[in-house]
Amino acid sequence: MASSSTNSFVAVGFKSGFFRVFDMSERKMIHETMVFDSCVMDISFAKNGKFMAVFFKNGRIVIINIEFEFTPVKNIDYEFPNGNYFSIDFSPDGSLLANISSNANTITVWETKNFSLRYYCDFTGEIISKLAFAPNGRDLLVMTTNSKLKILRLPNEGEQSTELLIVRE
Repeated sequence: MASSSTNSFVAVGFKSGFFRVFDMSERKMIHETMVFDSCVMDISFAKNGKFMAVFFKNGRIVIINIEFEFTPVKNIDYEFPNGNYFSIDFSPDGSLLANISSNANTITVWETKNFSLRYYCDFTGEIISKLAFAPNGRDLLVMTTNSKLKILRLPNEGEQSTELLIVRE
C-alpha cells in the first residue's frame, strides 16, 4: 500500500497481481488493473505526482504515468532467486527511481525523464531488505538483512560516474 504526497491517491496491491488506486477526496476507486499474474510486493508514488511504480513478486517493476490515465510507460525485469526482498522509492523531486535489483544485492537507480539506468551499487555477499531516498534527494538509505544501515550518495551534478558511493556503513 502507498499514498501519494501530492494528491489524495492511495494504491493497494494484492496477491492476485491486481492493484487498485483510490481517490480518497472523492471516496472512490479511480483505477484497477492487473499487469502480471504475480503478487504485488511494493508500490511507490513519485513525490511530484507524475508516476507510480509497482514491484511484483516475479521480479518485474512497472512504471505507470498517472497523468496519462495510469498508462504503463516502462517495464523493468529482474530475477530474484530468494523472492523475499522488494523495495522501490522515488527521489523527492521525482527525477529518479531506486530499486533493489537482481539477487537482492544490487541497487539500480533510473532517471524518470526517459527511464534509462543512471546509477548502481553492488553489495555482493549481502542482501538488501529495504531502501529509501533521504529528504535531501542525494542520499539513499539502505537496510541489509544483517541489520546494517548504509548510506549511499549520488555523484555530484555533472560527474559522469555511474556508481553510488558508500558514505556510511
